Amino acid sequence: SDYIISVLNDCTAEILLDGGMDFDGFDRNIVLPDGYDKKQLQQSVSKEIEKKNFDFLYDFSAKAKYTFVPGILSWMGFDGVYFPLLGELNIDSSIKTGNLAVLLTHETIHAKGILNEEQTEFLAQYICVMSDDLVLRYSGSYTATIYLLKNLKNADYMAYQSQLNKIQDEYLRLRVAYVVNYQEKTGVLQNELIPGALEMLISLKNAGSLSTLSL
Repeated sequence: SDYIISVLNDCTAEILLDGGMDFDGFDRNIVLPDGYDKKQLQQSVSKEIEKKNFDFLYDFSAKAKYTFVPGILSWMGFDGVYFPLLGELNIDSSIKTGNLAVLLTHETIHAKGILNEEQTEFLAQYICVMSDDLVLRYSGSYTATIYLLKNLKNADYMAYQSQLNKIQDEYLRLRVAYVVNYQEKTGVLQNELIPGALEMLISLKNAGSLSTLSL
């Protein structure tokens, strides 16, 4: 996890240096460079997958389509889905840019023949973390950090705390801690996220009301 967190710190510092993050509810959304839109992001994802030249992936490209109603897929418990019969990647239009790159990579890998969720997610994070593209690297390292810290917390809580504290940006550290400790996957059949919960935790902690809470 040291390497992944160091990549996350480097990406965050570079993005913040350019004033490239906006506070937006539960997430920081990356402000993309001029001309870098969702179409460019998908092209970058496809390019990175091709560069890896994995011989177990089919040579097939699917175009991403975004939901007309933001949040509808997330409400049902997933952020994206690949429909093989239509050859389409369907992505929830509410997904922030910082999370979108890994999600696009994940669904693109499904379209190229890998159906196992764990294998697909590992490949998506690996491809993004190893990319030369800043947006992909940030998305991959952010997602991978959460996965790693969730597993580390269950195995060795002290080691988890030590690794968490290596995240240099204070807000990002609190955000990751919140996701690891409290956030369940939102969805109609699953626990819903309480609006403003993260902001409330931060306010209470700053006021000293949560002095015994480990964030």
